[in-house]
Amino acid sequence: MIPLLFHLSKVPFRWRDIKKNDWNTVHVIVRGNQFQFSINGKPAAQFEEHLPESRRLKSGMIQFQLHDPDMIVHFKDIELKILDHIKTE
Repeated sequence: MIPLLFHLSKVPFRWRDIKKNDWNTVHVIVRGNQFQFSINGKPAAQFEEHLPESRRLKSGMIQFQLHDPDMIVHFKDIELKILDHIKTE
């Protein structure tokens, strides 16, 4: 298990933290099978992917997915960083 950057119970995310009709900042950090998400600087979600390592993707494309067909979302200033300096345990 890798050390997590935050613990969700310390800084709870609330839906009111999302800026409506404005830009929001979303950070996604992935280390191996550990995923962490923050919105506007507040931890929002974390989970562990349980696929066997042999079935995990090592490369491919990044896609953005919406679940609500009536939702309109715009993206800007997308950055992708490979964090080689972060150690996993």
